[in-house]
Amino acid sequence: MTQTTLTAICPEAMISDANNWAMIALDGLVHCATFDPPTYQREGSRFAVASFLVAPGWLDRATGTLTRPAWDVGHNRINETGANRASDALVTHEGTAGAPLAMPGTLLLILGVDARAALAATGLVQIPSEI
Repeated sequence: MTQTTLTAICPEAMISDANNWAMIALDGLVHCATFDPPTYQREGSRFAVASFLVAPGWLDRATGTLTRPAWDVGHNRINETGANRASDALVTHEGTAGAPLAMPGTLLLILGVDARAALAATGLVQIPSEI
């Protein structure tokens, strides 16, 4: 079973919703801060980035109908409305050729290339640190 590299690019205004999506898509409470803080930018818009390996079939589950995981039933830690807003904003692309630019209204998933290549292809640059 070969895993695929996925780089997820989240606009700053969507971080809370995307973290709720991540708890469902990645199946765990530990993913509540997947997209914190924004460390990249494009044309004045700030983005949080996460990169991880996913198993075959993961993308179909993550982009399909979201279902509250069993571990959250009765606890309601996940904001399903927010998770669904993030899901509605998903755009997926494989590789860097023709990759869409990171945009404020899009939760962008780039598959099959390392994070640096995905960031360059989507027009993102790192926000300079203030030391």
